[in-house]
Order: sequence, then C-alpha cells, then structure tokens
Amino acid sequence: MALGLTAWPAPLRAAAQPSLAEEFFDEGDYFRAITEFRRAIFESKDEAESLRLWMRITAAYMKAGRLTDALRTAQKAEPLARSKRDQARVC
Repeated sequence: MALGLTAWPAPLRAAAQPSLAEEFFDEGDYFRAITEFRRAIFESKDEAESLRLWMRITAAYMKAGRLTDALRTAQKAEPLARSKRDQARVC
C-alpha cells in the first residue's frame, strides 16, 4: 500500500498521507495511522489541516486504549486550536 510513496513529489506525498492514514485508522491499525498522520503534519503548511491531523492522532490513541498518549497529543494540538479561535475573533 505505502510502497513507492517516497518516490512521489512532496506535494503528492503530503496529499496521499492523510488518506493512507485514514485507511490504516479504518482498518484498526492505529499505530501505522499515527505514523502517517505525523508524517502529513510534518509536511503540512496549513494550520487548520495540522489541527485536524493532531485530533485524528488523538482519536487513534483513544481507539488503541492509550489514553495518556491521547491526552498528551490533544495538549499538543491546543495551541493550534487557540490560534484558530483567536483568528476567528479578529475576522
């Protein structure tokens, strides 16, 4: 499934990773999903997309029964959520 992904140009890899991560998530392969979500965050330039991906990682940890990791991940996403909320107030 993921074979050959690194040979793709960076924009295509970034676009493919969230969907690959979602496939892993849907299959119950939460730790592989987390890896792909993290990879997509690293390549993402969009704060809203990064926030969504951090929340998907949180959900994957919760599904895997790793509640402490889920909490830590949600705490990492909190500054992004505050930033988006503050931007909405300015507009």
